[in-house]
Amino acid sequence: RKLYNTISTLSIISDRDDDRDSMSDDQEFMQRQSVRYTTQSLKKYVEAHLAIRVEEEISSDLTRAGGSPQPPHPSYKPYRLEQEQVTEHIFTLLELMNYRGRWEPIDRLIKLGGIQLLLQVIALSYDWTYAGRAETVKCGLDVLAVCSVIPRVQLALCEKFDLPDESAVGINIVLGTAEGEIVPDSPEVQRAALLVLCHLLCGPVVRPGCVKHTATPTPSKRRGGSDRVKSSDEVINKVWECVRANNGIMALLQLMQTKAPLTDADSIRALACRALVGLARSSTATQIMSKLPIFNNGVLNMLLREPVLQDKRAEHVKFQKHAHELIEKVSGPMSRKNYENNDITLDMLHRASVVANTRIRYNNKQLLQLMHEHLVLSGLNKTAEVLKNESDFVPLVDSSGGSVPPVYPVRSMISFHPSHLNRRMISSPTPSRPISTPSRQITSIPSSRPNHTATSRQQVTTPTRPLPTTNTNRSTTSTSIPIRVNRPTRTSVPTTPTPATRSAMKTMDASDQSTSKALEQVGDTKHEVSLGSIVSDFLSSQHALCRNPMTTCPEFDLLLPHKCPDQRSRRAAPLNFTSRYSKKSLFPPYGGPDGSKLDRKLVYSRFRPVKSFRAGGDDREENVFTSCAFSGDSQFLFAGTYMGDVKMYNLQSSEETTYQCHDSYVYHVQPSRDSKLVITSSSWRTPYSKLWSVGDFFDEKKQFKDEEYLEFSCNVQDKVVGTQSDAVATIYDLHTGQLSRTLKPTSSNGYSRNRATFDPTDDLILSDGVLWDYRAPRQIHKFDKLNQTLSGVFHPNGLEIISNTEVWDIRTFHLLRTVPQLDQCQIVFNSGGEVIFGLNLEQELEDETKFETAFKTFDASDYSLIATIETKKSVLGLCSSWDDQSLAVVEQGNGECVESAVRMYDVGRLRAEEEDQEDDGEDEDGGPDDDDSDGSSDGMGGGDDNDDEYGEDLSGSGSGTPSEDDLDDPDDEVDADEVEDLDDDDGGTIADDDDSWEDIEVEEEVGGD
Repeated sequence: RKLYNTISTLSIISDRDDDRDSMSDDQEFMQRQSVRYTTQSLKKYVEAHLAIRVEEEISSDLTRAGGSPQPPHPSYKPYRLEQEQVTEHIFTLLELMNYRGRWEPIDRLIKLGGIQLLLQVIALSYDWTYAGRAETVKCGLDVLAVCSVIPRVQLALCEKFDLPDESAVGINIVLGTAEGEIVPDSPEVQRAALLVLCHLLCGPVVRPGCVKHTATPTPSKRRGGSDRVKSSDEVINKVWECVRANNGIMALLQLMQTKAPLTDADSIRALACRALVGLARSSTATQIMSKLPIFNNGVLNMLLREPVLQDKRAEHVKFQKHAHELIEKVSGPMSRKNYENNDITLDMLHRASVVANTRIRYNNKQLLQLMHEHLVLSGLNKTAEVLKNESDFVPLVDSSGGSVPPVYPVRSMISFHPSHLNRRMISSPTPSRPISTPSRQITSIPSSRPNHTATSRQQVTTPTRPLPTTNTNRSTTSTSIPIRVNRPTRTSVPTTPTPATRSAMKTMDASDQSTSKALEQVGDTKHEVSLGSIVSDFLSSQHALCRNPMTTCPEFDLLLPHKCPDQRSRRAAPLNFTSRYSKKSLFPPYGGPDGSKLDRKLVYSRFRPVKSFRAGGDDREENVFTSCAFSGDSQFLFAGTYMGDVKMYNLQSSEETTYQCHDSYVYHVQPSRDSKLVITSSSWRTPYSKLWSVGDFFDEKKQFKDEEYLEFSCNVQDKVVGTQSDAVATIYDLHTGQLSRTLKPTSSNGYSRNRATFDPTDDLILSDGVLWDYRAPRQIHKFDKLNQTLSGVFHPNGLEIISNTEVWDIRTFHLLRTVPQLDQCQIVFNSGGEVIFGLNLEQELEDETKFETAFKTFDASDYSLIATIETKKSVLGLCSSWDDQSLAVVEQGNGECVESAVRMYDVGRLRAEEEDQEDDGEDEDGGPDDDDSDGSSDGMGGGDDNDDEYGEDLSGSGSGTPSEDDLDDPDDEVDADEVEDLDDDDGGTIADDDDSWEDIEVEEEVGGD
């Protein structure tokens, strides 16, 4: 109580501003020093009690186990604990201390309000600037680390408490301290905060004296609607949920990749990874982390290679250990030997898991055929003859030295290609015994299969050919990364011969966990090798080379290479546009499955500039364009400017009309579908947003003073949603002009570019990463924050939310996938909702703002990249017309030429110089009658439809890659030469042309002098 009173009675901790403002500098310094030394004393106090309590718990545990208790610590010796000992003691107490046990010193501190006081000291120290700030915060965190053993403290850290200016959650303050926000450039403070998180997240789910309640997977599903937490698994689930709600995944992932400070980066990485391992025990957190790119793009593997500082290799070893545990938690259990490969990714682990769970089955008679062949080629003809007579099979090689044509059972093949028949027709080494076969006679031999029984015996003389080889490596060459599969072997091999009339099937079940664990303990030295295990490992290695391995496979064929079927169906639409167009009558409406996707990849990879709009007047060099939008009737183009003007261009007559709307630059313009209303938004002077009626003039209808962004509803445009600061969303009724809803979340994500938006049905609203129901209104769900900038938009299908690179499922709130190409991109959908335009956000540099000189197009169905369109000028904004035939792009020159313009593009047409180049190519090849061209010209391609013109960018998704069967199928209209032409295509990117678009004669310039 004395230590608590020393801090709580100070003026700098007071809630009243008058007490803090009336202090002199000396008084403020002395009070800060008092807080510093008091927290040091409190730290020593709780650590001493920690050592005493751990000693008692260990002695009690040894007594219960029947052992002798350890000797007590002498009372005349003080407890001096290092940081590692304190951490070890805390985890020991979490394992041994009763869940409902009492701990008098900590209980008194909790009763006095010491937890909230320490959190308040840590939060207020953000504004303190003196030498002892880091030590004060570190001591306060160390006290919280010891107190986190008590469940009440864990729950208290998940609740909000009041600060002088605001309210905050305890875990949010701890996460901010770990990120370096409270005390910058202090790795000791960061490590202390990470240790608190490790104690909270990594504790046991079921503690002594508590039984796990299986019906409570998360705190959100409580029994009987009661808010009281009763068991240890409910407590830790609530902690996991609170860390997620306060963006703990993003914070810990960033700390796991830190490189500064150089001397402490390795230890910070290890602690952050350890905290993530504890958080990964939550199924929701595991599902989110399994979709993040750090586990799939090799970033984590690069971090595991080398430490940041070579002198800290011991810390790096800890990081590697925790990283392997994290990968196992996220991707599922894997064998101990896979840890030797640091280049593993989640895709490889998934494939390895599929292969490991595949039941390997093969025909025992085929194995006997191979054994017979080996015996004959080794000169053991009598043994081979005995094997043949006892087993009754069709031999691959005659015992007399001649060869019989091999029999390939078609039903056991997964995929077959005629070239596979030639794999066995290769030269073999000379056998150990000379075999003279000037010519071979093939006599049909009765087979156990009815369809292979010969109806007549005849002798056929054939030319001499070399004997088949004894090489058992019949696997096909593959470019896929090989996966090492560790399969459990059987401890005994059956020696009983199998009846000839039955087809013996051998099964290797990789799900036998007990056998696997036993073998891992024994090690490789006692690995028992058998013929069955060799064959099973060989078939597993072939299965691991498949690009898309399947868990359920038919019987493996020992005589043919194994290959799982490709994802692309043989009935899929052809890659070539001419072939696809010709099949539309057979497979309407797109020429086969995925035909519409291929058409989109073709159309939205070609953009032809046709017209430019430039500002008129004397100030056009300074008054650059910042945004644009088509009117609902596609008759006008609205363009916002840096000076606050909105220019309206008539698309037919190119007439320009200017309206003064704001005092600062207009970064958002949105007309209604009926072209009667227009929304404009700016970001500097109030009112930030305005609503205008469009007629002969712009008439202001309503001002929105605090709404920094405003947009119409989607389905019925009878209301608007505005975005205010502090993540507040407001909804106004356009008929009455009154405020109908105010949505303020309980905890905000704090996105820097938060934009509240309606879903396609106008029933849901997304604001600052929080999903709301407009009809209730109530907060439905808060999505995990995984980026600092973009809050997200609804997909036009109404089932997904796209937030930067993350795609969330609205129905399950699961993270479906991540799209790395959408990182820091503003998303604009076309009118049909089938294509996404990605526009990179500006980059704030020290002396300037930099924009990207290109925009991207994506397929909205699978988020595959269609093309990257290079404009050679900075892209500030874009919009698509209502008929999706035109695209307006706001461009600004770089370097000496800073002229701004809104350039219109025709979608699906090639540039004029590209058409000229193709026409020149036709002349060199013999004119338009070339075999690769159909000689037609349509509005989509803008030129002759040769194969190279209509080639698709296959890098965006694997669905467009032809399989081996497709390449060699004579019935398919896309042959191998056409596919090679497709591979040579640049994927529709028009970035490699050095000519300036201002030199294009067909382009019309509008505006200017």
